[in-house]
Amino acid sequence: MFEWPVFRSRHVPLVLFVVLLLLASLNRSTTTEVFIDQLATNSYDDDAEKHAWVTMASEDIHVKHALAMFRSLRDVQSRADLVMLVINHAGTVDVIKTYLSPIRALGVKMKRVENPVNPDDVRNPAFRKVIEDLGKWWDFNKLHVYNLTEYTRAVFLDADMLFLSNADEIFSFPSGSHSDGPLSPFNSGLFVVEPSANNYRELIEIVTEGDFSYKTGWRHKWGENFNAAETTQGLLYYFHHFLKKDSNLLLNRTVWNYQSLEPVPRETKILHFTACGKPSTDTSSLIFRRCPVSAALVAKHMPISRPTLSLTKDETSVIENFQALYERHKIHQKQRFFGVRFGQDPFDAFVIQEVLMEVKPDLIIETGSNSGGSALWLSFLMEHIRPECKIVTIEAIEGGISYWHEHFKQASDPRSHVLWKTRVFAIEGYSTDPSVVGFIEKEFISQASVVLVILDSDHGEKVVREEIQTYSRLVSIGSYLVVEDTWIDGARAAVDDFLKTTQEFVVDTSREHLMFTQHRGGYLTRIM
Repeated sequence: MFEWPVFRSRHVPLVLFVVLLLLASLNRSTTTEVFIDQLATNSYDDDAEKHAWVTMASEDIHVKHALAMFRSLRDVQSRADLVMLVINHAGTVDVIKTYLSPIRALGVKMKRVENPVNPDDVRNPAFRKVIEDLGKWWDFNKLHVYNLTEYTRAVFLDADMLFLSNADEIFSFPSGSHSDGPLSPFNSGLFVVEPSANNYRELIEIVTEGDFSYKTGWRHKWGENFNAAETTQGLLYYFHHFLKKDSNLLLNRTVWNYQSLEPVPRETKILHFTACGKPSTDTSSLIFRRCPVSAALVAKHMPISRPTLSLTKDETSVIENFQALYERHKIHQKQRFFGVRFGQDPFDAFVIQEVLMEVKPDLIIETGSNSGGSALWLSFLMEHIRPECKIVTIEAIEGGISYWHEHFKQASDPRSHVLWKTRVFAIEGYSTDPSVVGFIEKEFISQASVVLVILDSDHGEKVVREEIQTYSRLVSIGSYLVVEDTWIDGARAAVDDFLKTTQEFVVDTSREHLMFTQHRGGYLTRIM
């Protein structure tokens, strides 16, 4: 039996929607055009090999640098995956929120990582003090690339690089391949890896051991000091050249890791911003006057954020009054889609269509079927966006869709439509019932590649909190958990509490660009 009162999303008729949308278009400020023109291919298709370009973001500025580099990779038609290792840092997460649009369009795979080495575990106090004094513990996060065993080859890249031409042949080079630098035999800004859990553990053990000195190097294997030998530059030089005795590793840095001032040689494929400033440097500065090619590349590739809508107090009051008006008149109960009661307000319906077009899920899970109008509407959209998409809709009230169909005396039954029969699977039961969730995981999640979840059942705090806990883990990275009707205190409180406990999801406020929304703060996108 159903144990809690049912609240459904509130809606507005199409006439009011059009009027308000026209008013919004007259008053809103011009938005900055996102620099991504179209979705790029974001996975390597060869069944035998899976390759990835990998960088890390330990500071907020690294995110902008990485996106510029990833854009340059797509511009030169690289087919490999793009992976960003995100180190827990408040500023990093904030800037990711700002650049959700280019991150999603480029198909960047975000992976949250922690420092692989606990400084307290390092057995050599002298080495521990050296790294602490230099503030270089973050550098060892590069070692996570060795643990990306879902890939057959990975290339680590410092984020301050840009690609001038396709360089995918580097994935065929031996593991440990690298260039030197002006002041070191190993520049850890770029190196090739054949991921291996054993090698990863071995590297962490070497760092934890801490057997390093500037005079004799790591484990006393060389007798000269060089730039950053105490970091991964020295560690990986020792690991590949002395411990593993790998051969044919040294790459021509003019081609693969150009680190000097301009002019850039014709054969250069990868430009490393060590001499011409960083990509975030003002391109009008003195250093970029000496590097016009680099400045032009930066101007072309640096990401542009999608600005969020800022409303005045009076504008907010107008929206709140409108919300109260159509709640009072129960407009949501009068709206129909193909003769079926459709509870989604037209503003959010338009935005959800935009989300679906960008994310292109092959599985949508909806809690709160009600009379089936929303699931039917989703089936129409996905017929044109991703025809193989399946829609699972869950209704807790006894009788399910049949109950609501009779209750609202609908002109047509959504279950009779051909798109419903081929795409929609309706479940009668509690959305958080383990048997319901288990069935969905077994029959649908196991076959899906991109999962999007819409929560629109009971909007009380307890139920919404339980649904978020249950379904957030099923959402794919880059996709959305849409928590509807956050204008209701219970739903909003559940969202706020959830966001305090996770860095995997952030609010995508750019989805509120039509001004009116009933789901303000409820468009949650998974970033890692």
